[in-house]
Amino acid sequence: MSDSFEQLNYLVEKKTVFYGQLIDILNEEWRHIGENSLEKLEALLTRKETLLITIQELNLQREQVVREIAGALNLSPDNITLKDIISIPGNPFKSKLQHFRRVLRSQIDTINRMNLANRKLVRQSARTVKESIEFLVEPGPQHSPYNTRGDLPDAPLEGRMVRTSA
Repeated sequence: MSDSFEQLNYLVEKKTVFYGQLIDILNEEWRHIGENSLEKLEALLTRKETLLITIQELNLQREQVVREIAGALNLSPDNITLKDIISIPGNPFKSKLQHFRRVLRSQIDTINRMNLANRKLVRQSARTVKESIEFLVEPGPQHSPYNTRGDLPDAPLEGRMVRTSA
């Protein structure tokens, strides 16, 4: 049982490290969106996806350890939380797990706020691009010599008589 607590402590600590890295990536994402740097954003999204897969794999390992702890204590593995595990008598990693739980909660709040801010920024950027395109495509005043493609249309030839005597 002590080995399971130790393994859970290790996994939760790793999770805080990965969430810290995710926060750094989200900060970079914000900068790249604001700078309209598509190349940098695409490279960053690849790193973000790789990190999210790593976090998902870590979560699967953590769930397995939680199932082992729940099974040893005859508890339902579906309803047990980190808070419940911390409150188990005889848990030698109680204080460390409490610390990591506080850190994780703070990191999750930060990640949620940053995701929301990035989504708003992307939506606003998309709206601005759409409005710019609509402005560029809409026909200008009738006196404009340019058509919607930016070309000069073939103007019909007009003949006029010009009086040269003054």
